[in-house]
Amino acid sequence: MNTANSSETDQSVSPGTVTTTASKPLSAIRRHTTGERVNKRGQRLLWRFGAVGWFTMDWSVALLSVLTANMLTPYRISAMGGIGTVPIVPLCIGYSVLLATLAHISGLHDPRYPRRALDLIGRIALVVSSSLILLTLELLLVHYLKIGRFVLLFTAAFSIVGMVTARLVVWYFSDNFAQRVCFLGDDRFCFEAAQFLDEHPLPFNITAATPESEQELNEWAVDEQIDEIVYDPFSESVDEESLLGCLEQAIKISSYPDFVESNYYMVPVEDIDAHWLFSAQLELAHPYYNGIKRIFDVLASLLGTILIAPVMLVVMIAIKLESRGPIFYSQMRVGRFNRHFRIYKLRTMVQDAEKNGAQWAQHKDNRITRIGNLLRRTRLDESPQFWNILNGDMSLVGPRPERPEFVQMLQEKVPFYVQRHLVKPGLSGWAQINYPYGSSIEDSRNKLKFDLFYVKRSSITLDIQIILRTIGAVMKGAR
Repeated sequence: MNTANSSETDQSVSPGTVTTTASKPLSAIRRHTTGERVNKRGQRLLWRFGAVGWFTMDWSVALLSVLTANMLTPYRISAMGGIGTVPIVPLCIGYSVLLATLAHISGLHDPRYPRRALDLIGRIALVVSSSLILLTLELLLVHYLKIGRFVLLFTAAFSIVGMVTARLVVWYFSDNFAQRVCFLGDDRFCFEAAQFLDEHPLPFNITAATPESEQELNEWAVDEQIDEIVYDPFSESVDEESLLGCLEQAIKISSYPDFVESNYYMVPVEDIDAHWLFSAQLELAHPYYNGIKRIFDVLASLLGTILIAPVMLVVMIAIKLESRGPIFYSQMRVGRFNRHFRIYKLRTMVQDAEKNGAQWAQHKDNRITRIGNLLRRTRLDESPQFWNILNGDMSLVGPRPERPEFVQMLQEKVPFYVQRHLVKPGLSGWAQINYPYGSSIEDSRNKLKFDLFYVKRSSITLDIQIILRTIGAVMKGAR
């Protein structure tokens, strides 16, 4: 008998200690348990669909809908297409791209979209019908091709059923496999964080860290099957060693600002300091991004000016006929790096609307004319700003430029308000498509949360997303 093995086997074990065998050491058991938790968390993350996931899902639903409709119709479309009919492959690709794009414009790809079944069905039906109408008109007027009525009807039915079903399934599993998130900080922080998540619902199971006095934080987090710990970066009671122990157990660790930013696409300005801006590593002089964006700004502004010119002529006549005063008006605004410039707009208010000084436009403001109300809802009053874009003072996408009088007031009351001027102001922006029209200090504070997100995350992809969502906002008449 091997004496070494015999002595290990005969060792007595005191109560309360963890026992193991030679074939399964303690470290192996811990690795196995941690690996299982990682796999389970990965399975739950599968149902956290973002914009890319939903775009892929809708693209797939559209493709399968066309193929299934073509198989069931008595007049099938061949790969080459018949006389006067579109081939099946271009039809599949064109419809899939168009449907997914319109779904994104309508907000169906936003994970923060309210989960209301009737509203969902109505919006999907509108997106599907709009996609098929636009595709049919484009094929008929440009290519002189037509799509059979059976293919259209079956495609519409399958698309609506497929998109609704996909969302109901994802909603069901995302609720049943919700991430378990723990807030770590004082009572005030935990209460306010939980209140924020209650006002902005996403599929999370929320709890607060309450380990017993003799239990380590990482042990408690493992017992409670916590997926992510969100800590208060300003709390002095947060122990970094305890958080490192949780990280070793494959538990995600996030500061509260990072958690809000990654899940809600905004920055909580009340919960950041200058160190957040420093660690953001803002690259303000990126040559490729700035160059591509400038080229796109110039081309889009020229095209927009040409296309909108006939409408502008009618609008200018209507403004002049309704009320006395100039057609255009200008204001000083604050641009990039706090440089002042003059912005141009179509007049939407009566003359001398600010004879008592600068003031925000209010909801149902009696200073706004009837044609001005229409211009504001459709954002046509902003169309002269194509000149500001061509001139280089503005971009198509960026934080909306504010008046110097308001900037001076807001920078004293709202932290980091001036930092929104690190990028060029825009005709539309991330705040404009995520927050309603604001006319107060609190509205400016809330919009700044989205502006800072854009300052940190600005990219060609985000700019395209904002442009697409702006089209949807204009179509809905949102302002």
